[in-house]
Amino acid sequence: MSGLDELEDQAEKRRRTRTPPPPRNPHGPKTPTDEVSGAPMPRAGDAPAEQAAEAAKVVLRPPSTPQEVVAYLDSFTALTQPLATATDLTAQEREIRTQYEQAAAGAELGFIIEGMVAKWTKAGELYRDEFERFEDYCTANDRSIRRINQLMQVAPLGLHILRRLGKNFSRLRLNESHAHHLLPLAERAGPDAAVVVYEALLRADQRITGRLIRAVLARLPADRWDPDEAASIIKAFLAEDVRVLPADRSQAAVGVPIETEIGRIQQTERRATRLARQQPDWARRIATELEQAAQRIRAELEQP
Repeated sequence: MSGLDELEDQAEKRRRTRTPPPPRNPHGPKTPTDEVSGAPMPRAGDAPAEQAAEAAKVVLRPPSTPQEVVAYLDSFTALTQPLATATDLTAQEREIRTQYEQAAAGAELGFIIEGMVAKWTKAGELYRDEFERFEDYCTANDRSIRRINQLMQVAPLGLHILRRLGKNFSRLRLNESHAHHLLPLAERAGPDAAVVVYEALLRADQRITGRLIRAVLARLPADRWDPDEAASIIKAFLAEDVRVLPADRSQAAVGVPIETEIGRIQQTERRATRLARQQPDWARRIATELEQAAQRIRAELEQP
């Protein structure tokens, strides 16, 4: 038995033996709607079981382009509220939760997918059959609620940017830092404002970094938003021979406690362990990357 299998067995034993908190009181009737289209969604029992399963089906290969990420997320049933009022999940809800958890376990899928499935899990209360609170569900699955909240905050903006720009910029490489820095502008002027800024940087063929985004946003008026004015300001800034960028924050990482770094590695290992049974190819790749990283570190330590 491999180390991943042993860890998976241990995790399964913990899940079987834990005692869940008492269930919360069920809410009154709600009418769920699709997050993308806004159309009403059928309740459990409105369609045959095979149709409900088809509605929750997702593609289990990792998307690699912006359009594939959008299509992958569009293949989910995006919950904005529970499909039923009972504490026990319906068959459709259990199917949807399984697909969400498989996606969340795929570390390579990125912050947008992980954040959106967490957001939908919380909105649909897909934890309610075992836990009273979403926080308890996250903790039981070895996921930091602080981290999950961060992902849920930035993921919708990231998805909006991919949806608007992914078709014209197939090599778009939006990361969490980019979305995080654009979030204040999106909250102030709407998500399309963030799209305008990011598109201007893409069209200028710039290497986009968090520092560059912060510098651009610092040039924009804080008391108003006009997309044409913003585009002109950004174009002028990028044409300057000498740009003054905000201080590099990378040095702050030096002061990160060793326990924090170890915790990140352990979180990756736990996610790979959960992934091992359902998607072994991904788990093997993660295990290989961790092993190779350890070898590189040891090699560097052995240098005179």
